[in-house]
Amino acid sequence: MSEGVPVASLYYSDSPWSCAALITLEEKGYGQDEVLLKPVDTSKGHNYSPEYLRLNMAANLPTLIVPLEKTLSADVESRYKAITDPKKILEFLDNSRSARSHTHTTSAAPGPSLSPATIALSSISTTLIDLLYSPPADPDVLSTINPVLLSPSSPPPEEFIASYRDIVATLTSYLAAAEEGKFHVSEKVKTFWRNKLASHGELLQVLEPTGYEELKKQYLEKTNQVWKVDLKEVLEKVNKELVGPYALGDQLSLADIHLAVWLARIAHICGGLPSDDGNGVIEKIEGLVDAQFAKDISIVEARRRAGLGPATIQPSTDKSLRQSKLAAFWETIKERPSWKKVYEAGLH
Repeated sequence: MSEGVPVASLYYSDSPWSCAALITLEEKGYGQDEVLLKPVDTSKGHNYSPEYLRLNMAANLPTLIVPLEKTLSADVESRYKAITDPKKILEFLDNSRSARSHTHTTSAAPGPSLSPATIALSSISTTLIDLLYSPPADPDVLSTINPVLLSPSSPPPEEFIASYRDIVATLTSYLAAAEEGKFHVSEKVKTFWRNKLASHGELLQVLEPTGYEELKKQYLEKTNQVWKVDLKEVLEKVNKELVGPYALGDQLSLADIHLAVWLARIAHICGGLPSDDGNGVIEKIEGLVDAQFAKDISIVEARRRAGLGPATIQPSTDKSLRQSKLAAFWETIKERPSWKKVYEAGLH
């Protein structure tokens, strides 16, 4: 890239939508010098810092900071804009490396289009992505309100509780520093911090070993609604809408990337592993949401269309053997190098 030409910066964490952005960078073939990767430790509450809130007032991840189109020349002072909507971030990354793009690039890697090729496929893609971003599917909600955290057989993981202690401590310190005049923030920011402190503090009261029993009871009741009613319905709809083996058929698209990271988060909560085959990981999810998804796709045919080898779970010559589309999707997506790279240390 020419000296002085500004580059984009991606602020990311281990959130599903951050993983979606990272996978998209890999699939589109961006060079390492074209997008600066800036990790934000949400387990410590660093996404609530005054500096990050200036970029993204919602404090979520990812955030993509990009130079405006007419400031790419080295002799013009650079100005930037922040893209905070994960869907728009993926669309921007897709459109910025293509045959029609005017973006400067140093990478010679192919930049295949990840947009649907037809109006019909575009409609399916929109339906799937809208389902994944609907309130009942919110991965942050599913992570913090889930039956595993208060399982009768095991206490919440200590690192999970420790993270919420750290977040509460961070928010408390920010508020104290602002009140003492150590830095200036608006009342809007202070109110935002107070609201987050209240919600995180309440969850911490539930998770602590000495937490309030009534709050624990209310929490468990809510998990049943969130997982066995709301999420179950979303998963059944997603399984029905999928074409298979990829979301829209035989080719990777943006819908696949959104679904891949969302499903990975749910699988992680359910005890899934990157090495699990499709049937294995979906059975774990089915157990937690109390569902059985329709098995309406041939394992042999799905693997053939995805370019995978014969199935090892059953004789590959049995053309009557079927699985859910979600299971076929998992087996297909987990073989992609981009997915393996983002989840090489395990699901999260």
